[in-house]
Parts: sequence; C-alpha cells; structure tokens
Amino acid sequence: MRKYSVSKINYGFLAFIMIITFAILCALTLLPNMSKLNWTNSFIMCAIVFILLSGLFFYLGLSTNSIISKPKTLATICCTLIISYSAILIFTYVFHDQVVIAPFALCALILSLLVDSTKANHLSNFAVVLLYFVSRVLFAEGAIDSQCLYILFAGTTMSLIASVASNGHYRRLTYIYVGLALGLVAVVIQSIVYFIYVETFDLYLLLTQLGYAFLSGIISVMLMFLLVPILERIFNVISDFRLAEISSTSAPLLKQMFEKAPGTFNHSLTVANYCEACAAAIGENTFMARACAYYHDIGKMKNAKYFYENQMGQINPHDSMTPEASVATIKSHIINGLAMAKEAGLPQEIQRAIVEHHGTMPIAYFYLKAKRYTDGELPVDSYCYDGPRPTSKISAILMICDACEAALRANQNKEEADVIVDNVVKERELNKQFVNCDITFREIEIIKSTILATYQGVQHSRILYTDVRVKK
Repeated sequence: MRKYSVSKINYGFLAFIMIITFAILCALTLLPNMSKLNWTNSFIMCAIVFILLSGLFFYLGLSTNSIISKPKTLATICCTLIISYSAILIFTYVFHDQVVIAPFALCALILSLLVDSTKANHLSNFAVVLLYFVSRVLFAEGAIDSQCLYILFAGTTMSLIASVASNGHYRRLTYIYVGLALGLVAVVIQSIVYFIYVETFDLYLLLTQLGYAFLSGIISVMLMFLLVPILERIFNVISDFRLAEISSTSAPLLKQMFEKAPGTFNHSLTVANYCEACAAAIGENTFMARACAYYHDIGKMKNAKYFYENQMGQINPHDSMTPEASVATIKSHIINGLAMAKEAGLPQEIQRAIVEHHGTMPIAYFYLKAKRYTDGELPVDSYCYDGPRPTSKISAILMICDACEAALRANQNKEEADVIVDNVVKERELNKQFVNCDITFREIEIIKSTILATYQGVQHSRILYTDVRVKK
C-alpha cells in the first residue's frame, strides 16, 4: 500500500536559486562595509555565505526532501532569508547601530506559516543570525563586543522560540503572546550581556536598550503579519490564515455554488466535516483538508441539473441521454472545476485535489447502463475518470470521504454504515487508487473509523417533540 519514493529535485532551479540568493546576501553583507573592505575579508565573508547556504540546502535535501523538491517553497525560503537579513540591517542602521531592536526572529515567524517544517524554519533563521554575527565580528576586526554577544545568544534563542511556539498556530492572539515572549527573552539576554560588559552603570542607557529589546519581539510579529500575505501571493504558497479565508462560506465561488448548485454545496459541507476529522486523526493539515473538500465539486455549477443532488425531484436529463454522453457530462465537472479554480487563483494544492478526488475510478452506473445495450464484453476504460490518482494524503482522504458521504446518504441505514464504508475503500484499493500517495494501511483504517464516528454523530437521534402547546 505504501509507496516509498524520493521526490524529484530540479537541480537546475536549485542551482539557480542558490546562486541568486548567494549573490544578494553577499551584496547585502559587503555593501554596508565598503570602507572596511579588502580582498581577504571580502573572500572570507563570501565563503561563509556559501558555506551557510550550502549547509542549509544540504539539510533541506537530506531531511526534508519534499521542501527542496518544490520550487515555490524553496524560492519562498530563499526570499525570506533575504528579507529577514535586510530587515536586520535596516533596523540596525535606522536606530544608530542598536542591534537589540533588530527583528532576529522574523525569518522563523514567516516560515512557520509558509513552510511545514519546524527544524527547517529554525535552521533558516539561525543561518540569518549567524551570518549577521560573523559579519559584525569580521568587520569589527574580530572584537567580540556586547552587541556581537547579544546577536549570537539572543538571535539563536529567539529563532528557536519563534520556530517552536508559533508553528502550526493560526490564531492571531497566539502570535501576540509569541511576540511578548520574544520581547521578554530579549530583555533577559540584553540585561545579562549589559552587566557582563558594564564599566560605568548607566540606568538610562540600560532602560533604553531593554526597551528596544522588548520591542524587537513585537516588531518581528508585526512584520510577519505584513509580509506573509505578500509572499503568499508572489509565490502562491498557502498559510493556515489564507486557507481559513478561502474556506469561508462567504468566499465568491462558494457563494456561487450555494446559489447555482445548493445540493452540491451541502454535499461539500458534509464532506468537509468528514475530511477535517480524518485529517486530524492521521496528523494532516485540517485547514487544507476542509478547503479541498469545499472546492472539490465547484465544476458542477456549470451543469448543476445534470447531478442528482441538485435535481430536487425534477426530471433527470440523463434519462434521455446515451451513457457515453452522460459520462462525458459527469467527467466535465473535473475540467470545469480546475478551470474555475485557476481563474479564482486558488492554491495549487486545491487544484490538485479537484482533479484527483475521483482518480481513475469507473463511473459504474453509466457503465452498467451501457452494458445493458451491448452484446458481449464492454471495455471499462471509456467509462472511467481521467485521473490522475491521488498523489497526496489529503487527496486520498477526499476521495474516500466524498464517496462515503454519497453512499451513506443514499443508504440511510446506520446498521450497515460500516459495511458501506468498507466497500467504498475496498473498491478503491481494488482499482489501485492509492498507489501514487504514501498513505498506509493503518491510516486508511483510522480514516474508516473516523468517518463512521463522524457519521454516527451526524445521524444522532433526538427526542420527539410533543404536539402539546405549553403557555407561560
């Protein structure tokens, strides 16, 4: 069941993005220190930039192959590195070399929303901090002053806190707490550093530096909220914030579906509940699962009355159509859905779920209908969806939940629910629908039990209301 594979890496793009990032970081490091440059320290600085980038890319390729094999994710990481390093330089310059106010946690905060890897986020932030520390030491002729010590300890600690504390959270209030925690940590570290190097105690200077240090955490969070939406749009990556916006029923496409295909809309809401519960049960992104479920059938809006859930007891147009024509109409909702998703600028992950949620499954009803008019064997290939098969766990969850919701709704027998769900999964296993994604047997069993638990909750019994009117 499980397919072990290594994602293909585009080495050409990898080399290109590394060269661009290397050149920009070298320029950002050397240009502010033009008066101190010579061939030796310029070469050393460029060599350090190369080593840090190579180490980061090597780690991403070794332990998180899925990140380095995705061009847009890799580009997002590199752009975040550049932006974060630039922000440190700008704040240090504006506040007259007061490094305590620099947003050392910015890189980790941004990537915690855009990249699903806590270790990669921390290492990226650490690379930025270490690069700035080395440049300060190198161009200060090797003197480790209080500012350098603060950069090393505060930057490392704040990047770790930002990576761990903010990863996987979507509530804005959480990030306020993270900003306060970062500020307090910066205050403690700056206090320690100040008293290590103090010669003449200056209360005003200490309080000023502590105030700047506290503000650094708040500034990091504020910049994160400003930059994340921009990076989302530029690189078409998604955060839980954006998924929450997309999944709002007031989103334009969902409002259209409610008006044009109300049956499909309500089917999608129910499938979303199943998908979200299943994703949570196996540790997948619940926001992504819900968003994919909401939009998986948007293509049905084009021909709403050709889908049973929207007919509302009216005449079924398929009764007067050939099976081949019916199959073409049913399959068109995939093509139409993908076109609508692209036009609306929905993330590629949702577009992929739209085209994969039926895989290459046969459209059994019309295949059997065609067989009644055909002598001998009838090839099933012409009566199958075009695929591709699911390539992610989210698409596999959606495929199972979509079919189970329809089957359970059609049967309406709670006693047979487990058999229905089991048959849906077995049919898809028989048709090899899960061979292109890394879902396991155990995860499929968890999905089945979760669907049943959710279904039992939806179909719960209620006490019959009395007809007797009670007057107060």
